[in-house]
Amino acid sequence: MNLVMIICLVAVAMVLVLSIQMLKNRACGVAEDKVMKNYFLMGLSGLMARIAMADGCVTNDEADLAYRIFNNMKLSDSEKALCIGRFVSARRDGLEARDHAKRFMAYGNFVACEYLYYLLWTIAGADGRLDESEDKLLKDIAMYLGLPEGSYEAYKNGKKPRCSKAELIGAGVPESLAALAG
Repeated sequence: MNLVMIICLVAVAMVLVLSIQMLKNRACGVAEDKVMKNYFLMGLSGLMARIAMADGCVTNDEADLAYRIFNNMKLSDSEKALCIGRFVSARRDGLEARDHAKRFMAYGNFVACEYLYYLLWTIAGADGRLDESEDKLLKDIAMYLGLPEGSYEAYKNGKKPRCSKAELIGAGVPESLAALAG
């Protein structure tokens, strides 16, 4: 074999190795994105359930709103089942709101946390009243999510997040959740 053939074979082998490595990295990235999205969805649905049942009773209005949010997110059947299952089982799982917030924050950043907080206020108000225990939990969740001081009062007074769909997607929010942004 001459030197040119050896160099060509080495180059082809290197291209193959790099291509295989890129495919592996891409597959790992897709799998990692799916795992992170599941943590995000589990945190979201767990916190929604905690708010809905903070007053001791999940009303039909609160449950219906949660299911509408899950349906509007255009989730796969398995993702929707994960959210609904987490929403239903959250009262028995022994996890506190801070635990669900940690799951959410494993994927979300400030923009995502702010949007989630807005959704939680929406759930809390679905039955037309804000119970004292819901109010206290919302105050605690603002802290768990690392929102700036004053966020609780601002959202209590009707603040809406000022993020666009594009900003939410850029912040790592699953596209299906970002689609809910006004």
